[in-house]
Amino acid sequence: MAIYKFSEERIRDMKRRIIRRQVIIFAVLVAMLCYFYFYRDDAPNRMEMYLIFGVLIIYSAWSSIRRIKISVDVYKSFEIEINDLHIVRRQKHSPDLTLSVFEIARMAETRGGIVVRGESPDAVMVIPDGLENFGELEKQLAAIRTFDETDEKSFHEQFWWLGMILLLGGIAGFYLSDNKIIMCISGLSILVFMNVFVRGAYRNRLYSDERRKRANFTLYVLSFMILAFTILKVIGYI
Repeated sequence: MAIYKFSEERIRDMKRRIIRRQVIIFAVLVAMLCYFYFYRDDAPNRMEMYLIFGVLIIYSAWSSIRRIKISVDVYKSFEIEINDLHIVRRQKHSPDLTLSVFEIARMAETRGGIVVRGESPDAVMVIPDGLENFGELEKQLAAIRTFDETDEKSFHEQFWWLGMILLLGGIAGFYLSDNKIIMCISGLSILVFMNVFVRGAYRNRLYSDERRKRANFTLYVLSFMILAFTILKVIGYI
């Protein structure tokens, strides 16, 4: 049995990257508020606008600090255990994922490490190449199963860019056009994004059963709201 973890140096490096990313997001929100404050005196409802952006800035600061803490906890607790019968991934804030060596369907090297896929679509284990003794880990996996030349991603993973086009296109269609056909297409685009791409992402066993149930319930509610909004907008009620 062998256990592989991130080194302290690697954890510090990833923490710096996360902080840098969150600072950029926070700076963009502040820049937007400053733009409206200094250059948009003619904007309607300025006080309401300031309140909205103020809440966004406070929420962004709070969520950024929380995200940094959670990410560091995940990296510190992340470990891969490999024995003769199982590959186990453990990390804080997520349930353990155990794959039997007999249920491994594919195993391929990617740009960020190794992806191990089980027989079910939700059994996906990503092993980052930043783990200590990664070369030894790679040899141990190769002894279990020969690496495939390429990784076969699921639809929502492979075409994530299509999901973003559907989401952004649907939002733009609602607010830039009064054409009923375009509004119907916009509503359908957002529904497809939520029920194909978002729902597909939450099938991963990275999330607990309870969290997946909450996500499914939320998606059903949001889908109903979007459908109702589309119908009301098409008939001219709103």
